[in-house]
Formats: sequence, structure tokens, C-alpha cells
Amino acid sequence: MLAQLPGQVAVVGATGQVLAVNAGWRRFGTASSAPGPGEGYNYLAVCDAAQGEEAPYAQAAAAGIRSVLAGATREFNLDYPCHSAQERRWFRLQAVPIGWAGAGAALVLHTDITGLRQARDEVLRLNASLERRVQRRTRQLETANRELEAFSYSVSHDLKAPLAAIDGFTHVLAERLQGRVDEREAGYLQRVRAGVAAMFVLIDAMLSLHQLARSAPLRRTSVDITALAHAVVDELRAAEPDRICSVDIEPGMVMTCDAALMAVALRNLIGNAWKFSARKEVMRLQVGIEWGEPPGFTTLRVADQGAGFDTRLAAKLFAPFQRLHHAADFPGTGIGLATVQRIVQRHGGTVRAEAEPDVGATFWISLPEVFLDTVDSSRED
Repeated sequence: MLAQLPGQVAVVGATGQVLAVNAGWRRFGTASSAPGPGEGYNYLAVCDAAQGEEAPYAQAAAAGIRSVLAGATREFNLDYPCHSAQERRWFRLQAVPIGWAGAGAALVLHTDITGLRQARDEVLRLNASLERRVQRRTRQLETANRELEAFSYSVSHDLKAPLAAIDGFTHVLAERLQGRVDEREAGYLQRVRAGVAAMFVLIDAMLSLHQLARSAPLRRTSVDITALAHAVVDELRAAEPDRICSVDIEPGMVMTCDAALMAVALRNLIGNAWKFSARKEVMRLQVGIEWGEPPGFTTLRVADQGAGFDTRLAAKLFAPFQRLHHAADFPGTGIGLATVQRIVQRHGGTVRAEAEPDVGATFWISLPEVFLDTVDSSRED
């Protein structure tokens, strides 16, 4: 059995004498600076007498093998170098207790782990390189975020101020020229003011989307989605009490999410259903939950029977300021669904949509049921 063991193997007796070796041990001893190739010499004494750079490893090996021989340790392991001018090699020493010729002994194995060490060193090198790249990327993101903050400040102050001046002076000009300009000229002034008002709305929408990405960390709790949906519908009904509505909100809906952000998402989804159903005699809305679909996720479904859209263009809906309907038909900024997607992504979830023109639209929000403690990636936007 000893002869069949791979590597370099020796049986070391209680006093340190080498009692038996395999062929690998003899070849190793002949081809390297390791102790003598055969039985009879004292392995522990050779280790104790080691000099130079090998001395600490040899003495540690002797101490470990003595611990195994004394029964204090069931197994001893030590990685040590065995370098030469031609190559750098590493070996692993393992010692375990065995019985030999009716007495206690230690089975000592030496295994060449040079390849493993080289692979480990390569992994460490790659990890260090990756860490440097991550640090560099982090610095770039921090710089980009500072630039975005500066842009946000510029938009909210430097752009709004001249727009307010345009709107104010156009209003004054329209009043002073009242009765002295024809209907077409008055229409021009009105269109200038309408354009300024639209710019204000777009700027506020841009700021809202940016502030959402920079908001506080998520506070995930068990959220009553049914109550949130009813609250949004009640707000819309209060604003348009004459609308005829058929609302089906599933009772007992609960999701693990940030309550404030989910309220914003529902307000946008249900608000869109309300808006795009304006030309229908009856506004029909369904809000429900699909548990475990896909596995590990809870999916919220919001469906309406409004204007709908071409499903092939659904991906465009979630890009800021992308619209599939003319503003004259259905007013808005095109930022609502981009906000929904940003909120869902911050939760680690997905959002998708299907629809058919003049038939209606359905949106699905899928959030993971279990959240890992990871960095909120959307905060790098």
C-alpha cells in the first residue's frame, strides 16, 4: 500500500527514524536538497539541523510531526518552498498518525503543489487588478455624480431664471399690446408662453428623476399594496368625481419593498391607466398579485382597458421623455414610466408591459421576495 501512494511518502517512527519510504520519496531525495533517500536516518534530526532560509520551515515541520507522534494532533499540514537556481517549487507536507509494526508512527507525505501556488498567485494578481479597476471606476462614478449634481443645480437655477424672465416679459408685452395686435400675433405670444410652461414641466420632471436616483437607501418593509392602490384611486376620483369607474383591487396584497417608492410607482401606473382611459365611457382598472411568478419573485399586475399601444414599442415606454401618444391627445411629460422602472431597478426587480391599441395595457412589476445585502446599483446612475 505504501508503494502505491502518490507523491513522496515516508513512515517516521516515534524517535524520528525513517522506517519505510516509497519510490517517490527516493526519487525526490535524489533529485533535490531534501533529506537522504532511504530508510534508517533520523528525519526529525535532519529537520532540526536545517540552516539558512529553509530552517524555519524545517523546524516547523519537526514540531508538527512530533505533535502527531505524541497524539496531540490528528493531522499536521505545512506548505514550504523548495527553490533552486533553475526553478521555484512549492510542496505541502502532511503528517497523520498510523500504526507500524505494532508501534506508533507518523505517515509523512510531501506533495508538489507548485501548480496550485501558481494558480493561487494568478488569482491574487487578477483580484488585485480587479480591485484597482473597481477603485478607478468608483472614482469615475463619483466624478460623474458630482457633475450630475452640478448639472441639477444648473438646471434648477440657471435655466429656470431666464425662462421665468421670458414668461414674465411675454406676459407684460401681451398686456401692453392688447388691442394693437391681430389674432395671429396674439397667438404667437400665447404659443411662446405655452412653450415656456412646457419647459418648466420638463425641467421639473428631469429633476424628479435625478433626485429619485440620489434618494436615501431603500427601507424594505412589508407593505400593504391593497391600501396603497385604494389611496391612489381615491385621489384620482376626488380630482375627477364625474368619471365612471370600475375598479377591481385584489384584497390582502402585500409586498416587501420601500413603501414611499412603491407609492410613487403605483401613482404613476394607476395614473396612466386613469389618463389613457379618459376617452372610454367606463374606466376599468384591475390591480392584482401573482405569487412566485417568476420563482422567487412577487409580481404586481396593473391592467386597464384604455387606449393601449403597440406592444412592439413597449421598451420605448421606459426611456425618459419617450411617448407613444400625441401630447394633444394625452398630456404628460413621458417621465412617469421611466420613474417606475428606476424604482423597480432599485429594488432589484423587473418591469414589463403588454398592450393592444384601443384594447388596453397591462404592466407587471416583479420584485424579489428575498433581498440580498448588496450595494444599491442605481445610486451610481
